[in-house]
Amino acid sequence: MQNQNKRDPSIDIAIVGIGLLYPGAKDLMTFWRNILEGRDFITETPSTHWSMADYHEKNTRREDKIHCTRGAFIPEIDFDPVEFGLPPRLLQSTDVVQLLSLHVAKEAIRDTVSLSHEKINRDRISVILGSSGPTQLATHMGAKIQKPVWLNVMKQNGIPENKAEEICETIFQQYNAWDEDIFPGYLNNIVAGRIANRFDFRGMNCTVDAACGSSLGAIHMAIQELILRKSDLVLAGGADASNMPASFFSFERTHALSIAGDCRPFSADGDGTVLGEGIGMITLRRLEDAERDSDKIYAVIKGVGCSSDGRSNSIYGPSSRGQSIAIRNAYEAAGYSLKEVELIEAHGTGTQAGDRVEFQGLIKAYGMLDSCKLKSDALNSGKLESSESKPCELKADELESDALKPGELNSDKYKYETDGLKPDDRQCCALGSVKSQIGHTKSAAGVAGVIKSALALHHNIFPPMIKVSRPHPDMEIEMSPFYLNTVSRPWIHQIGDPRKAGVSSFGFGGSNFHVAMEEYMGNGVKPEKIENFPTQLLLFSAPDIEGLRCEVDGVLFRLDLEPYTRLAMQSIAHFDHSAPKRLAILAPDAANFKATAGKAMELISKNPDKSLSVPDRFHYGTGENVARDIAFIFPGQGSQYINMGSDVSMAFPEARKVWDRSVDCQCFQGKKLHRVVFPVPAFEDNDKAARMAELIETRWAQPAIGAMSASLLKLLTLLGITPNYA
Repeated sequence: MQNQNKRDPSIDIAIVGIGLLYPGAKDLMTFWRNILEGRDFITETPSTHWSMADYHEKNTRREDKIHCTRGAFIPEIDFDPVEFGLPPRLLQSTDVVQLLSLHVAKEAIRDTVSLSHEKINRDRISVILGSSGPTQLATHMGAKIQKPVWLNVMKQNGIPENKAEEICETIFQQYNAWDEDIFPGYLNNIVAGRIANRFDFRGMNCTVDAACGSSLGAIHMAIQELILRKSDLVLAGGADASNMPASFFSFERTHALSIAGDCRPFSADGDGTVLGEGIGMITLRRLEDAERDSDKIYAVIKGVGCSSDGRSNSIYGPSSRGQSIAIRNAYEAAGYSLKEVELIEAHGTGTQAGDRVEFQGLIKAYGMLDSCKLKSDALNSGKLESSESKPCELKADELESDALKPGELNSDKYKYETDGLKPDDRQCCALGSVKSQIGHTKSAAGVAGVIKSALALHHNIFPPMIKVSRPHPDMEIEMSPFYLNTVSRPWIHQIGDPRKAGVSSFGFGGSNFHVAMEEYMGNGVKPEKIENFPTQLLLFSAPDIEGLRCEVDGVLFRLDLEPYTRLAMQSIAHFDHSAPKRLAILAPDAANFKATAGKAMELISKNPDKSLSVPDRFHYGTGENVARDIAFIFPGQGSQYINMGSDVSMAFPEARKVWDRSVDCQCFQGKKLHRVVFPVPAFEDNDKAARMAELIETRWAQPAIGAMSASLLKLLTLLGITPNYA
């Protein structure tokens, strides 16, 4: 357990605001719901980016062609340059990553209470973002200066000089004109500088280039600014807004892109990554300051670990040794062991070599820390100490090899005190990667994982990772403390102890970063929960049928102006159960609501004085709403099934807390009830059958049904529903 008394709490950092633009998501609510629903945003490259006819060819031996045509792309947004003080003429001279980063920064700032209320001196607000590689505009303008090359080639091939000059000039005019705004318009550091300029932030501004680890590098630097008290708020994150052909060419030549055109992290059929675009930003403050100024707190960052791979066989090849050092450093700073962490958002690119090395790095870090504890002055000494008060240093022979051999995970060298435990009892830490849904967003990849993990901690949900047919057999994951979480599951945890998560991000050149995070359990402000219901309930009431039609039409009109979920909540708030005409509609999305509402009003209009119900779609009531007796009937043995009640527990915290209280209960052979009801996901049919067989046993079935019934009863009580009979 974490020893809070021996760690300086002033170095805790709160995430107090979030802004983002990722494939399939323009806002935080959509991003989280996409994750929970397991939606896939990897598609064919749109014509707005590049033409397959120009660059694609199945024969990948050609240096000027690529085979992978799929990626993940950010959605179009409305962008008003005047809103950000940019004359429209500057758009052609400014890279898209700078423009879109202004939009995302605005959203993060709007989400930060202390900024919205001007509680912070702008001299002490900094902007530090990860951004790597050439921007799209830089590549574009770099091509323009190749005119001498074009001209020489044409003359060498017999084209008369005057004709060659004419052709070259035509090509030259295809590119943007050089002007005084082009240079700052394509520089990476201006991504941060333009934000600081527009919003008048006068602290430090810069960008960090650690390749695909850039955004976590930026977060690490931001935290240092806050700990050293040089800044009072830092806008941090990463930006990568261009899946241009140069990126595809570059990644393909390192054999990183998927031949199948998909990203399947840690899966047996994973064959590479796909490239994504994205921008993610978080606002960071010292926790004590955030609590004082009533900022809403998504999660707390307890420590960041970083390392370099040192000497290796390849400058772009990953090293489990280097990665394990970064992970170890993160938990030294956090003040607790990796063994307490129940969720790891991995770098998880989907390449077999990268995923295997990353998994080995986690195994090494877990093994190193397993028998160690922190000294009281660990933050100052930078060392771990074993339970026998002897230094627990990294041994050269433990770090020499980057490849664990099959069977080595079960050796004494990496033993986990798991003798006698079944695989699903041993595995206690979920492993996932959002790249399976939005691709590898490069400079913005790490912060996407931080945002996902912060929301998982805040909502107490294990988010799923999609596209795993079965874990890669070389990992021998069933012998480890880790498992691949492929379905959304309630995060059941001991009451009073914060849930803990970690996020990894690694970059070419051996740049390794790991963030240790935990659930915020203080007395400060927490953000509202983002609804994750599979469907929405909309309620309408009026004195007559025409009034009811106006209520429905009003929501239909606003569907394109406001989020569907918000309209649903507003309809419930305005519902009058005593009104003569009452309509309830169930619909998962706006399109479904339009269709259902239209059909409902059509049928109701034919006989407005008769109640009508279509199961799972709508119910219409008319006349006096007469109260009737209510009876509660609870299920008996035989009704149990795996993950029963998971949707209720994920949607309603009070229902989940019933399960949290069960964690302290004495269970059979030390196994917890929630591990039987919400087990580690299984991939093989016999494993799935074994989990169900265990739940059917009377010793588990009866307490499981009892806990499930208590969970539902708690929810009904909170809703104010009391039975006349039970």
